[in-house]
Amino acid sequence: MDFTFLSKYSQFFINGTKVTIIISLCTLILGFLLGIIICLGKISRNKIISMIATSYIEFLRGTPLLVQLYIIYFGLPTMGIKFPDLGLIPSEYVASVVALSINSSAYIAEILRS
Repeated sequence: MDFTFLSKYSQFFINGTKVTIIISLCTLILGFLLGIIICLGKISRNKIISMIATSYIEFLRGTPLLVQLYIIYFGLPTMGIKFPDLGLIPSEYVASVVALSINSSAYIAEILRS
């Protein structure tokens, strides 16, 4: 096995690892906060709020993550909703954090509810 390519592309691997860790931490924090809100809505005694939270959870857990990513990244800009470019953070990263946070919030809400 020839691993000489690792030294040539090591900087790309390091940068990719940094981006992955940043996106993961942002997603975890935002998903957890949104998951708490959705969980409180689901266990609410108000039937309307509980039904909305249940629909949110069931819809997001029932659709594949890749479909959600496509809808948020490609679908929302066609409807006029654009993600901001935050200087050091490109809009692609913002869209991915939003999509992953929304998806993980449904799972976290169910974990907290149980």
